[in-house]
Amino acid sequence: MAAVLACGRGAVLSHFSGGHHWGICGSYGPVEVLRRSGGLKPKSHEGVRLHQTRRLEPYEITVERGIPVAVMERVLLDVAARTESTRLERMFVQAYKLEDFSWPRLGRIITRRRGCKGVGKLRRIALEVDPEALETKSLPEIDFFALWREMAMVMPSVNVLAEGHLVDFLWPGQKVIVETDSWSYHGDPLAFEKDRQRDVELIAAGYDVHRTTAKMLEQDPDPFLQNVRHALLTRTASTFPPSR
Repeated sequence: MAAVLACGRGAVLSHFSGGHHWGICGSYGPVEVLRRSGGLKPKSHEGVRLHQTRRLEPYEITVERGIPVAVMERVLLDVAARTESTRLERMFVQAYKLEDFSWPRLGRIITRRRGCKGVGKLRRIALEVDPEALETKSLPEIDFFALWREMAMVMPSVNVLAEGHLVDFLWPGQKVIVETDSWSYHGDPLAFEKDRQRDVELIAAGYDVHRTTAKMLEQDPDPFLQNVRHALLTRTASTFPPSR
């Protein structure tokens, strides 16, 4: 709030600071604020990064928890040019799950901001995000889904039952499962034990279970993705042998 007030009338929290306020991304460094350009030259303030724009429409701003802030759809546009596609997709899915997300508002912002940096990337992600991705529950799940789509392989079902257990990703024909472990969901001893017991039951029922973590997906996902790919190809070949 101090940063917003320091930047003058009409200023709002924006970019990654706005995204952090909405809960769709983290924010590091100076507090980012957005306001219309023109008028008196704004003063610079230590710890504040001021962005100026020619247009900031009433439907692009709101008040959230007492602080003027850009709506999440405008935040997505403003960070798109500075964000790699995988991270932007993660933010998009997180935003979609929030009650305040609006498809019509997103469409309006994208349409009226043609030519802006990052608008093409945001439009592509909005069109390509698989409805299954919207069923993901955690950030590692979102990351795996986005990475797997780039593999150009058959997409899995998301958060479905296998032998009475809710699994993250399932290829039912091949009986291959991927579980993405996050500390918040699997970090306590009881969850750890339950996960291993569940793996024993699924393997006994003929499933091939692969586990990964957020760190693995972020730092070096390729070995894990190739393992899953190999498992799918092997099981497809054995389950559906080529006809002679």
